[in-house]
Amino acid sequence: MGSRQIVTVAALAIGIGVFGAGPAFADEGSGNSQPGKAMTETSRKICRILIPTGSRMTTRICRTQAEWAKSMDKAQESMLRYQSTQQSGYAH
Repeated sequence: MGSRQIVTVAALAIGIGVFGAGPAFADEGSGNSQPGKAMTETSRKICRILIPTGSRMTTRICRTQAEWAKSMDKAQESMLRYQSTQQSGYAH
């Protein structure tokens, strides 16, 4: 595996730790047009400010709680798959 892939996976692991515990801001333009109707916890928009690796520019990404959870699950699954591949592929 090349050093570029290792750096990518390392950045992903760091991103999981940093962005998973990052600040969350409620999106005021979430589309709830009925003020008396309460939104469920999973459908409420949560915006996070992300800083891509190697950049000073920030990006604001808004998703529902369910979408953030799915994204975190995919990242963790990818990291576990990478780690298991590295352990089984190394034979000396």
